[in-house]
Amino acid sequence: FIQFVCISGLLLILPFYLQDVLGYGPRGVGLLLAAVPITLGFTSPLSGALSDRLGTRPVTVAGLGITAVGFAIAALLYDLDTTALEFVMAGAIIGIGIGVFQSPNNSAILGEVPPERLGVTSGMLTINRIGGSIVGIAILGTVWATRTTTYAGGGTAESAPPTAQAAGLSDTLVVAVVFTLIGLALGVTAWILDRRDAREAVASSA
Repeated sequence: FIQFVCISGLLLILPFYLQDVLGYGPRGVGLLLAAVPITLGFTSPLSGALSDRLGTRPVTVAGLGITAVGFAIAALLYDLDTTALEFVMAGAIIGIGIGVFQSPNNSAILGEVPPERLGVTSGMLTINRIGGSIVGIAILGTVWATRTTTYAGGGTAESAPPTAQAAGLSDTLVVAVVFTLIGLALGVTAWILDRRDAREAVASSA
């Protein structure tokens, strides 16, 4: 849920940044934004295979960590002078993180339910993704608009000068980092609890 909050909210905002701040046309915007889904598509199958060997918890934690790093790099790089290579690099790291996280996370959830509940669980995952996307657009969109108009001294976010839009995006990316770190903390906690339960099961069977 948290990951969809972050990525959906930012995908709403980034076209404004690319078009109004960096001056790209619609074709350039689409090509640059493709860095996230392309890297996600490449890494998802690999992370699924890796989680079959190492377990789901360490891979999902790694994915959340990579995503947080990607958002942090974007917060530092995305300004008035960002090059296409810098934008793609940060987007690719974010896409890798999401791809590493999603496959083992879905596997972990579906692996914990009986076969007769797989349909319900799959529906729950879909609702989770859609709900996260809606909440992300609302929250991060509001953060960006509020911070941008604050930097601009009033008006609307779309009419704000490029410096204000870039500063508002940077603040929004910091919020995305915080959200992702919350998810990472939850993932690490679940991993620790799983390891503790496994040790207790071994000790009780000895």
